[in-house]
Amino acid sequence: MGRVEKEIPIPMSERVRLEDLRFDGCNPNRLSREGMERLKASIRRWCDIVPIVTNKDLLVADGEQRAVAMKELGMTECSVIRLPVEDVDRRLLRQVLNKF
Repeated sequence: MGRVEKEIPIPMSERVRLEDLRFDGCNPNRLSREGMERLKASIRRWCDIVPIVTNKDLLVADGEQRAVAMKELGMTECSVIRLPVEDVDRRLLRQVLNKF
């Protein structure tokens, strides 16, 4: 097993207003209209069971499409795991999480 470079404490999720989330505009993931409708159907059924992952400033690392879908559904809050990471680690985390 590989060596961990640095350990980042994983905080509990918290509820935040969707309007407070920030996006960097560089997310390579795009959903078709059909894909967005499927995502919204999933959120209607399961709500926000998977938290959105952000840095300490609520800049999204994972979950941008879910946040957009929740806004389109009229939701005002979501679950967020706010990690104490700098932007370079947030971008790296976005790449890693979007591989799954």
